[in-house]
Amino acid sequence: MPISSLFPSSWSLTEEHTIQGVLRHEDGFFFRHQKVKVYSNLFFGLIPMQVGTFETDVNGKFTLSYKRFKWMKSSDHNLTFKIFEETLLGSSSFLPRRMERAVHNIEFTKPGGVVHQKDVNLVGRLYEYQNDLPNLHESDDLPDAWGARYLTALLGAGGYEQLVRVIGDLANLEIPTIENLYGRDYPELANLDPKDTVEMLLNGICPANFLKGKTANDRRMEISWDGYDYDANTNIALPNVKAHFHLVNDQLTLKSIDIKFKEDQGYRTFRVADKGFKLALYVFNSMALLKGEVVHHLGIAHLSTGQNAMATFRSINKNPIGHLLKPHLRGVLEINRFGKTAIFGKDGILNISGLTEKGIKESLTDVLSGICYTQFHPRRPLLPSHRFAIAGNLYWNVLTDVVDKFFEANEKEIVERWYEIYDLSNNLVQHSIPHRAWEGKKHDQWADPSEIDDPTVGGRVRYKGEVRSVRPITMSIEGPQAGDMERLKQFIRYSVYLSTFDHWAVHRAQHTVTELGFGTLAPRKPVSLPYGNVEKEDANHQLSTAHTLLDFEATGEGRLMDNPNGDIYPYLIKALNSRKKEFMNLGYDISKMFLGTII
Repeated sequence: MPISSLFPSSWSLTEEHTIQGVLRHEDGFFFRHQKVKVYSNLFFGLIPMQVGTFETDVNGKFTLSYKRFKWMKSSDHNLTFKIFEETLLGSSSFLPRRMERAVHNIEFTKPGGVVHQKDVNLVGRLYEYQNDLPNLHESDDLPDAWGARYLTALLGAGGYEQLVRVIGDLANLEIPTIENLYGRDYPELANLDPKDTVEMLLNGICPANFLKGKTANDRRMEISWDGYDYDANTNIALPNVKAHFHLVNDQLTLKSIDIKFKEDQGYRTFRVADKGFKLALYVFNSMALLKGEVVHHLGIAHLSTGQNAMATFRSINKNPIGHLLKPHLRGVLEINRFGKTAIFGKDGILNISGLTEKGIKESLTDVLSGICYTQFHPRRPLLPSHRFAIAGNLYWNVLTDVVDKFFEANEKEIVERWYEIYDLSNNLVQHSIPHRAWEGKKHDQWADPSEIDDPTVGGRVRYKGEVRSVRPITMSIEGPQAGDMERLKQFIRYSVYLSTFDHWAVHRAQHTVTELGFGTLAPRKPVSLPYGNVEKEDANHQLSTAHTLLDFEATGEGRLMDNPNGDIYPYLIKALNSRKKEFMNLGYDISKMFLGTII
């Protein structure tokens, strides 16, 4: 028998206190099933002591019960509510296998004399949006939360030493000798050849969406920087370019290039036989490299994937679709935040292009304004050597089968927790960019619109007076309506495809960005061969950053097929293993594919 039972309860030194309320995001969304720990600061705030913990319910409501000394009843009680990210899996040997991170503190004062307090409204931060672009909220009061050790555990790719080297290389670029700077690592790019340009557009860093040409066998590609903020004081060349191709006998042949510098009144055309064609080809390659980095690599693979990740981690806590999505979406939020200065910022790799930081953000916003998951399907192969398209379709077919099998096994629980799908849908829509047709073109102008959203298809909704780019998965919180379940499957396929195969395939093709004889992100006027008149510092920035990113090779800790954290849906690995030889025949060693956007 406990000693305390021998004394009347009125002799107890403590009494039960409760706080009841609701926890919301700044934009009004409920924190559903959110874990929170509560601390009381003792000795003038020097020693935090945990007094309780709770998990919010389906409507964000919570009840906190804790003990407090009776003699303190009349004084105010200062509490700190710590919002925690979900428990994450670590991968490095020097870290605990499981770890968690407090990402936001809410300071709360419970008035003196109040024992049971009700109707408390708390506003917290977790996966918040900034200017409609996905970024993790950076908490000023928790500086240790963003350390390199945590980042290593979260990304689970390459181990601590390699990740520190990658980030260190980005932050400390040294100026090499001219000989080292212009050294060639890829002999196949030694000559400025139109065939290399076609290869880049089919299977490289800038996988092109071609426009229709004058005939059924003609294709063209256009790159325009009109309307984006540009540093008028620089002599960096940032021309608009067009390339014209002809398709015959399973060959895509480059016929001519049109170039228009900002000071030009109109386009100048250079045909293959013309004296200035090689220089025109170099200029086109340079603009295609920049577009590949801005649009496909960063805009689609990073920021669009980041939007999907933000909505998922804000919304999905209990619904089983988290098992399909979260292992592949975790990394992109951290890498976007951690790498945004090195890539997106005023001193980032893209800023050497002549676009200002504002111009870069404008161009990325335009990318997101034309994207929606609903109609996406990997591009159709244009010819037998279009390996990126063939492999992309193969991967998509695998994902379709995997997602269908997952839903067969989990549909009942998915429907039972449909309120999380409703939140997911609202987050996707309300935080998407106002809609604009892809590159401002009519849908029927595209030769292959498989990856390009058709703006004439209905389903978009208006939010805050503007039609949003992303269509809702569902409009019902009660349960799926007609078409909702298929849209949910499509969103999952799209999200996993972008974060895994699409990003990995484009990322590994960055070797073209390490060849200044092929093109540069910062050609200087007057542009000249062999290296675009690029300045030494800009060339070094481009090459060093590109090499750093390209050299990052995920080990078993970052590869999907190795399932390093044990949380990837097993049937996905099994299905990919069964098609491994087909991928290998196309030049893609699927065993080395990243588990998500981790670099």
